[in-house]
This record gives sequence, structure tokens and C-alpha cells, in this order.
Amino acid sequence: MYFVVYWIILYFLELIKMGLITVKLLDYKSNKKYYTYFIGLISMFLVISITYIGLINETILSFLFMIIIIFVFYQVLIGHRKFLGILLSHILLSIIDIILSGGLAFLFKIDTDMLIHNYFIRFIGNLLIVPLLFIIVLIKNKKDLNMERIRLYLKSQHILLMILGIFACGLYIAPIQIYGLTESGSYVRNLVTFGFTISGLVFILLCIFFFLGNADKIQYRQMMEAKEKLLVQQQQYYKARIEKDENTKKFRHDISNHIYCMSYLCKAKKYDELEKYLTSMESTIQELSLKIYTGNEVLNIIVNDLLERYKDNHIQFLWIGMVPEHIKLSAMDICTIFSNLLINAIEAVVKIENYSKRIIKVQIKLLDENMVINISNPVSEKINIINNRLISSKKDKGQHGYGSLNVQECVERYKGDISYSCDVNYFTVEILLYNMLIIK
Repeated sequence: MYFVVYWIILYFLELIKMGLITVKLLDYKSNKKYYTYFIGLISMFLVISITYIGLINETILSFLFMIIIIFVFYQVLIGHRKFLGILLSHILLSIIDIILSGGLAFLFKIDTDMLIHNYFIRFIGNLLIVPLLFIIVLIKNKKDLNMERIRLYLKSQHILLMILGIFACGLYIAPIQIYGLTESGSYVRNLVTFGFTISGLVFILLCIFFFLGNADKIQYRQMMEAKEKLLVQQQQYYKARIEKDENTKKFRHDISNHIYCMSYLCKAKKYDELEKYLTSMESTIQELSLKIYTGNEVLNIIVNDLLERYKDNHIQFLWIGMVPEHIKLSAMDICTIFSNLLINAIEAVVKIENYSKRIIKVQIKLLDENMVINISNPVSEKINIINNRLISSKKDKGQHGYGSLNVQECVERYKGDISYSCDVNYFTVEILLYNMLIIK
């Protein structure tokens, strides 16, 4: 009976540990398929029952236990790399359990036989990692690290290399532990064994903190890239404005001559020529003015720069509403939100062969002090949206996904909400930002 109770409790304990490391530490999202936990529990009960009546041994039970846990988390977590993340997490937890159990055995002079067959001691050994995980999660939250962003930078071969390194660490530690604990009469041998065990734990912790410490560099590089992008857009925008200002001065200088010519054509009743003249003037005035006026100088730079860059793609912008000049959104965040969303929209509409349907609609609404941003565009294929997260359809997924993640971080920084929807080949993103207006 103790055997059955132990493995059932161990199943729930493993769920807690895996949840801490995958959801709280690695920031994987759940798709709320909670019934999978129940399926896992039924599977565990069947396997335990088969083991209890002697059809399989406990070694096979341990292996099946690992398979069930990996299956459960594979079903409830979201992410195209989740299998490697789950596998690495489980191997890491197993090895740290071995290390902590060895430390427990050394400190309390427990021999190998008791460590293997005493369920209470085995349970304590498996439980020791829980407070350690809580401490690591607290450190991660204090440093405000975004593990989803870090995972985007990690290539599959890097994760695989880490798995092999940690697995090799386990193969290195386990035999030394067993040998040292078997010869429990020798204090020196046990001390050496404990030293090797601690060195393995240090190696694993160094791997973890190496990736956590690298997060600051990644975020700093992203920030510098965004600043550089905004500066380039500003330079191009102001260069274009200077050229337009020069042309405007020339146009103003000749305005009296233009009026005289139009007056002459009107008096001479040459209405066809007058119409052509007015059309020519209207075209010139449009070239001298901003294509789109958003109400915000920074946003004017971004939008009109994009229009200039993609002018040969026959894209129409339908802009409704104004963004106030004085809002709490910083210039960097305005650039991040609108640049990424508009570029995503542009990349989607250029895939549509019919030029007349290449329309990007932007609506800005002000509700009291709150601001609603709605951007919609037609798409040629279904957009993958899982739990309000955009899943890149590009082949090299490891090199994409930063844009939508950057937008998500900006919105969350201002305690706002963002939602995506795709209905009948039409994609929409809506952002609600609270208390944005600066009242002077």
C-alpha cells in the first residue's frame, strides 16, 4: 500500500516541480488542457498496479513515470520547442534530485540500501528541490527576466548540448555516489563523494545562471537596435522634410505666377487646360505635404517613412483618428508598437495579388484618458493564434517572433491589453492602453 501511495504522491510532486521550472521559470504558457493531468494520473495508477502485482519491475516503472510526465507537459504547454524544454527540465530535476539525495545520505549517514528502499527518505530527497526552485523563481522575478525572449535566441543545438552536458553530469555523479555510500564506513571516501556531488550541482547552477545572466545583454542589444532603427527613420524623415520644405518655398515663390496663369485660362475660357493646370498643382501640393498626418510627430516619422519605403507595393493606408502629441508612451515604445505592427501588416498584404485589396486600416480612438489602437488588414493565409499569441508561419521560426514579443512587452509595461483575431482571411490586432493622456 505504501508503494502505491508513494508513487501517486510522487506524481503530484513532480507536476509541481515541472510546473515551477517550465511555467514559472521558463515562462511557457498553458493551453488549459487540465484534463491531461487526470489522464496522466489514470496512466500512473495503471502502471503502478501492474508493478505492484509483479508484472514489471520498479526500474521500468521509473522509465514509464518519466514518459507520462513528459507526455502530460507536452500536451498542456505551448511552444514549438517545448519538447526539448520539457526533456531538459525533467533530466535537470532528476539529476538535482540525485545530488540532493546524496547530500542527504552523506549528512545523515544513510546507506545505499536505505536510500533506495525507504520511501520516506526517497520522498524527502525528491522534495528538497522545491524550495530551491522557489528561490530561483524569486531571483528571476526580481531581475524581471523574460525567458520567452531568451528561448528565441537559443538554438536547438545549444539546448541539445546542454542536455548532453547535464546528462553526462548525472552519469558522472551517480556511480560515484553509489560507490561512496556503499562504503559508508569510510568518512574520507564519503567526503570525496560528497565533494564530487557538490561539484556537479555547481556545474548545473552555473549553466542556469549563465543563461539568466545573459538576459540583460540580450535586452540591452534589443534596446540599442530599436534606438538605432528609430534614429535611421528620423534621419530619413527629416531629410525628406527638408527637401519638401525647399520645394514648398519654390512653390510659394511662384504662386503669384500660378494664379496669373489660372486667371488667364479662366478668362480665356480654356477650361480643359485650366483643369489640367489645377490637377498638376494638386499633385504638386500632395507631394509637398505628409501622406498621412497622425497627430504625433514621432508617429508621423514612422508611418511616412514606411509609406516611402513601400511605395512601389501599391499599399493603401486608411488612417482614422489622431494620436495626441502629449501621451505617456515614450518615443521608443511608439516606435516599437507601430513599427512592428505596421511592418507585419505590410508583409501580409504584399502577398495578396489583387492590388485593390492591399488596404491597411488603422483606427485610433480616445475614450476619456484611454487610447485604443486597432490595426486590420487582409491576409492570404490563416494566421496562427494560440492563447492570444502569434505563432510565426515563417520557415526559420528561431529567427522570427521578436516583433510581436516586443509589442507584447511594451503593452504589458503600461498595464494595457492586446488581442489578436483572424476571421475570414482578415487579421486584426487591438491594443487598449489605460490613462495615456498627459493633461496639462
